[in-house]
Amino acid sequence: MLIEEYLKKDKENKPHFFRFEGPLWIDFEKGYIVEREETEEILNKLEKEQVFITGEPGSGKSTILGIVGYKLRNKNKPVFILPFKEISKIEKKDEIIKNLEKINGYLFLDDVHLNKEAGRYFKNNMKRRILFSGRKPTEKEGIMDEIDQKLKNGIEIKPDNNTKRKIIERFKEITKCSFAKEIEDTLLEIGNLMLLSLQLEAHINDREIKELKPIHSQVKDYIEEVKKSIPEADEIFLPIALFYQFEIAIRKDFLKSELGIKEEAISKMVEKREISEIEINNRKYLSLYHSQVAEVFFQTYIEFDDLGSLAKKKLQIDSDWILGFLEKYLDKFPEEGNYVVSRINFDLLLKLLSKLPDTPSLFKKIFEKSEYFWTDCVDKYLELEKDNFEKVNEIPLDTFKEKIEKLEDPYEIISLLQILKGIGYKEINELLNRLNVSFFEEIIKKSKDSFEAYFILEGLIEINYKDINELLNKLNVSFFEEIIKKSKGLLDVGFLLETLKEIEYKEINELLNRLNDYLFEEIIKSGFYFEIDFLLKSLEKIKYPQLNELINKIEPTIFARKIKTADEKEKLLNILEKLNYLYLEELKKLLSSSNIK
Repeated sequence: MLIEEYLKKDKENKPHFFRFEGPLWIDFEKGYIVEREETEEILNKLEKEQVFITGEPGSGKSTILGIVGYKLRNKNKPVFILPFKEISKIEKKDEIIKNLEKINGYLFLDDVHLNKEAGRYFKNNMKRRILFSGRKPTEKEGIMDEIDQKLKNGIEIKPDNNTKRKIIERFKEITKCSFAKEIEDTLLEIGNLMLLSLQLEAHINDREIKELKPIHSQVKDYIEEVKKSIPEADEIFLPIALFYQFEIAIRKDFLKSELGIKEEAISKMVEKREISEIEINNRKYLSLYHSQVAEVFFQTYIEFDDLGSLAKKKLQIDSDWILGFLEKYLDKFPEEGNYVVSRINFDLLLKLLSKLPDTPSLFKKIFEKSEYFWTDCVDKYLELEKDNFEKVNEIPLDTFKEKIEKLEDPYEIISLLQILKGIGYKEINELLNRLNVSFFEEIIKKSKDSFEAYFILEGLIEINYKDINELLNKLNVSFFEEIIKKSKGLLDVGFLLETLKEIEYKEINELLNRLNDYLFEEIIKSGFYFEIDFLLKSLEKIKYPQLNELINKIEPTIFARKIKTADEKEKLLNILEKLNYLYLEELKKLLSSSNIK
């Protein structure tokens, strides 16, 4: 989608400081959106490399994508955006890249954490003019793949007070509104930029603010206004807000079958862009345009009991409508179960399980029907008591064998096996025997890169796969050499080499000998210091025999060019000193005279 189409250029003519669907072209054009300091840095980097930006919900990531896109388009540069909260599947990715190359176009991937498979493809096939935006990953989410790693080390967007002050000053400038320092101090305490903009929008017609209007009252008034044209609006917003605060798009059929909402009302909401509709595997899902918007809506429903009261009464459990909606949704659509469990916070999950009359039966149904198995499910399930899963043992192992053989993604295959091992599925060892070594040989040989190979091997180690040495004997040195040389980052190489050392791969020294020139060239080419730091530590950990020879081939000017912060400088000098780098003093002099933040 073209950025101007996405931002509805020429379709909206009234600017706003805040919109529930996100800022539009007119808002940038009329100066209602403040340009962030990071904008120029991103624009400069885009010409030379891939750019990753990350941050918490409401920090301003999507707004920065809009600002950068708006500025590029005003220079007649073609810009395309793929908003993954609105698009589930990307067809003909290779053609997209070819067409962009022909016109020197730019590609923006918004909310890339929602579609890492597509993110990996574009990361591995576009060297520059591509901007990735996604939620900041946490260590609690299990093994981080290459997209998570890039986001973790990307440009972090924070709702700092400097940006908040600029937004407040812009508001004053445009509206001619005045207010006391106490009001400004209260505005600066608002946690994120989205909520700040929402608060200011509530006063867009005021000339003086003596007291801030409650945000949730404003949202309630907004919902009531939508109800004037769509009477069921409060019942439609409610379940969508509950689920989408966790970035869970909800099945449209749930609203129709359990709440009695008519298709016509839902279609009107989609048409007016109050909600978004997306199709995944021939099923229709509904969401709001931002998880932070969903959270504000959700809190509004908690604060006002009468809002959405019909829907609340229909599905409540012991007067708790939140648990009622979750229980009914999981019971109605158990195939969505693992995804819901992976997204909701752990305290809410525990509260839900404590209220259910028969938790083991629900989990049995989820494991029988679920179509989603991913790394973010694993840790959640392993934290729960095994008693919750006692009826999963009633599921025949052939059911899981068939599921695994149908799964095409190795991440899902390994995650499912880790879950079954972790919850104490009694037939796990027999299941592994039935799958046999040849099955795992086939999936690892299909690995797209060294991270995927690492993930498979590391997962097999965690589930104590007894035939791992037999599997390794089927994988010759040339296979690992080829898969490593296909890698797009040094992190992946380090992960795989550490794992091969851990499982005592007999040919690891021969593999390292073959990689000597490759490792040197990749360190020289790498544009990210954190990758070099990680690889050097991995090589030290596995006792790479030619590590000293490798680093001493690298001129100090090469290392110096990759250092941008004082923290990176300290880490580099520490590890190079430990590795007896011959040119350490020369490097120290270079770094002392360079422009380091």
